[in-house]
Amino acid sequence: EHGVALKNFITRRINARIAMSANSVPDELQDWQVCTEEFGGRSYYENADTGDKRYAPPQIDPRTEATLLSVSEDGFLPRLQAVVELGPKGVIVCQQSWRPDVELVMLPADFLESLTVPIV
Repeated sequence: EHGVALKNFITRRINARIAMSANSVPDELQDWQVCTEEFGGRSYYENADTGDKRYAPPQIDPRTEATLLSVSEDGFLPRLQAVVELGPKGVIVCQQSWRPDVELVMLPADFLESLTVPIV
């Protein structure tokens, strides 16, 4: 299956970062905590320092030249922006779906105007 070797490599790199970090928590996770919605009971992540909230777990930078992300919910644009902020040479987007047709995603104009990374 495509991507399995890359995914295993990235997992090993992330585990190595965790093992080498103080208290086994990499810097980019230091201020994040798991919370639960009061009424819905759904878990989310909150940054105690900035107040940012998100449903997807914060990413650990594997410090590699390639990253494979598996996104299971529609948080495409915020995740894409986070990946672009890491400063890669390019981004290749591959959507897994039960539908065989491809989805055309319109990116906001302000995001496109400031984009310096090619996205395919």
